[in-house]
Amino acid sequence: MNICQKCRECCKFKKDEEYFAPLFTKKEIEIIGADKNLFKKKGKGVFQIKLVKSKIDENILVCPFLNEDTHLCKIYPNRPFDCKIWPFIFMKEGKSIFLGCFKKEFCEITKQKSEEEFQKYLYSVFEWIETNKIEELIKKYPDLIWEKENDTIILKEFSI
Repeated sequence: MNICQKCRECCKFKKDEEYFAPLFTKKEIEIIGADKNLFKKKGKGVFQIKLVKSKIDENILVCPFLNEDTHLCKIYPNRPFDCKIWPFIFMKEGKSIFLGCFKKEFCEITKQKSEEEFQKYLYSVFEWIETNKIEELIKKYPDLIWEKENDTIILKEFSI
């Protein structure tokens, strides 16, 4: 079991955090063959998963693709961009677009990494963004970009 699976905090949301449920593109929904009723429209070609009440804690909402017993994602190989990039996030403020990272208290994997390990991890994220043409994805689906979150650290500005 890796750090992420041991943490068991991803994919769960307090009721006042429901707005932050993962976003999916229409194509991502088609790939997983999900019922469109599981989503609400957020923008052009972008949909947000409707969270469900946790079986374990009635004060928590969870992604319906989370197996709460194993804490594994039922669609992990085809999870959406929003989930693939966590704990990183593309955000906008005015006309600026940034890659940010949630502060260490929000994600165990970033909390446990030394500064050197985090820099290597960050470098691999930048490579992944370039290799997977993420800037093109964001141009095609600008509604995948979140409003700037206060609980993040800005890492890089993009000219998209």
